[in-house]
Amino acid sequence: MAKSKDRLKIWIDGACEPVNPGGTATYGVVVKHQGKVLFSDSKVIGEGPAMSNNVAEYSGLIAFLEWYIPLKAGFNTKQRPVIYSDSRLLIKQMSKEWRARKGLYLPYYNRARNLIRQNNLDLSFWWVPREQNEEADTLSKEALVKAGIQLAIQPVQ
Repeated sequence: MAKSKDRLKIWIDGACEPVNPGGTATYGVVVKHQGKVLFSDSKVIGEGPAMSNNVAEYSGLIAFLEWYIPLKAGFNTKQRPVIYSDSRLLIKQMSKEWRARKGLYLPYYNRARNLIRQNNLDLSFWWVPREQNEEADTLSKEALVKAGIQLAIQPVQ
């Protein structure tokens, strides 16, 4: 059986400030293997009425998938990468426990599902409390601060 420490571990977080929906959406992604950071990214997705924290969460997942897909052959395929997020919506939908019906995030959900399906990826999705998603959370907030956005919903501690 594969040991947990050998797995590729991905932490994803999204934010939308100073209002959600309708603010500026950003994501943070951290990918680790055996404690070493292999990939780290944060970006502003956009701003305005088409943005939400769920759009940001799914954008983070897509960023990981777009990084991972061209490199996947170099990883131990016997071990499913595990994706951690504090978004119950993303985790439950990607685990197929909840259906995606409507919302600003729907095109992003469809993009992520298509990338997974088209590339025959076998991924695990795990919900974690925000406190266990600190690195990705910090990255998503740093992208907001760099964009000059005042944090009103989830200020930096």
